[in-house]
Amino acid sequence: MKRQIFSHSREKTLFCCSNFLGFSYTGSGVIQNFIQMGVFDLNIYRPNDGCCPPPCPRPCPPPCPSVCCCPGPVGPQGPAGENATVAIGTVTTGEPGTPASVVNVGTASNAVLSFTIPRGATGATGATGASVTGPTGATGPTGATGATGASVTGPTGPTGATGPTGTAGATGASVTGPTGPTGPTGPTGPTGATGPTGATGATGASVTGPTGPTGATGPTGATGATGASVTGPTGPTGATGPTGAAGATGASVTGPTGPTGPTGPTGPTGATGPTGAAGATGASVTGPTGPTGPTGPTGPTGSDGDAATVQIGSVTTTEPGTEATVRNSGSSAHAVFEFTIPRGATGSSAAIPQLITVADAPPQPSGNNLPMTFHDNVVFSGSNITHTIDSGNIVINQSGIYQVFFHCTVSASQVTPAAIQISILQDGDILPGGVARHTFQSSNEYATVSLSTAFAVSETSSTIQVSSSTPGFLLSDIALTLNRLSDLPE
Repeated sequence: MKRQIFSHSREKTLFCCSNFLGFSYTGSGVIQNFIQMGVFDLNIYRPNDGCCPPPCPRPCPPPCPSVCCCPGPVGPQGPAGENATVAIGTVTTGEPGTPASVVNVGTASNAVLSFTIPRGATGATGATGASVTGPTGATGPTGATGATGASVTGPTGPTGATGPTGTAGATGASVTGPTGPTGPTGPTGPTGATGPTGATGATGASVTGPTGPTGATGPTGATGATGASVTGPTGPTGATGPTGAAGATGASVTGPTGPTGPTGPTGPTGATGPTGAAGATGASVTGPTGPTGPTGPTGPTGSDGDAATVQIGSVTTTEPGTEATVRNSGSSAHAVFEFTIPRGATGSSAAIPQLITVADAPPQPSGNNLPMTFHDNVVFSGSNITHTIDSGNIVINQSGIYQVFFHCTVSASQVTPAAIQISILQDGDILPGGVARHTFQSSNEYATVSLSTAFAVSETSSTIQVSSSTPGFLLSDIALTLNRLSDLPE
């Protein structure tokens, strides 16, 4: 590597020109030496007017004295913007009547929606249904007898284990006797055991003698009686019979080729030759890294990310008192909101009104603050206000606020002028506002008396009565209605 030693007092500047990177001196000296490494040349030249093409003017304006006047290539296009996302934050169930709301607690591109959904209001109290009991229906016919169940046999049990094999009998001796003359054909005897094969004699000459005359066919012997089928034990194996005499020597026959001898053993492997010497390692030389060029202008802005989409999926109404929920069954970029909203609680059933109307039409005489009697229970509802027919006591068995209405017609049957007072009593005491008075001026006079007042019952039992103060009058068309308005205030 050759290195040029410079002696110069002027400022050095780094510049880019025609895809060339080098060091330039602003003085008038001529630099001819160069640095060479491998296939790369780092040349050092004097700048000239061609190294700052438009739009970079000459001389280079500040801050060009220390940076390249010519810009680098345009940078690559920036990455595409991130896709917008939508996520579900908290879901709160509000009180009935409050407004619903959706608040984005995230950003415009990464929305996080927090929902507040009011539960439904409690339904209004339903109207009281009529109390109607229908007639009892006729008894239906007896159903047919069910079919008999199927007969089911359980599965066969497993097969028992096989018993042990019996001991084998001894093998009988194999003895071959001389061949007797051919007798008549008797019954087929049992097959004897096969004796051992004798040695093979030498092959004799192939000689075919003349065929002898065919003998006469002997008479067929009588069939012997069939013996009883009895299998006796196998007898012992007989001794091996003597070897037969060798046959006569045949004609000259070439014997078979003897067997091939065994293959000899493989000789030992020769020794491995010595390894050759390693070649010399080539020199590893890395050239110096060239200076980094100036940063090019910023590339164009990346394309916008895809806009997020929001769709409404299912909307489910759940039971009163459950929590409202919103679930995203899609993705953050393509949200599908599934809403679960509780219905309002069912309004309480209308309470059975506690009410009674009692009456007595025929005239009855007035008395000295004696209670009037009522023969008829005209209307009654509920079980907390009771009256016994022909009594003057209306009994209340539940605390609360009540209102009483009374009406009757009064006629004078005594010397006039005369006055009468009608009073409504609670447990023997006159109720405030429960008094009416009338003075008669003639004996043929009639008067209508009406009373209405409200009162409280704080005990579990209270008795209401209506009395007249003075004898000598007739009371007719008597009617009283007692109605429970509400519970006592807390």
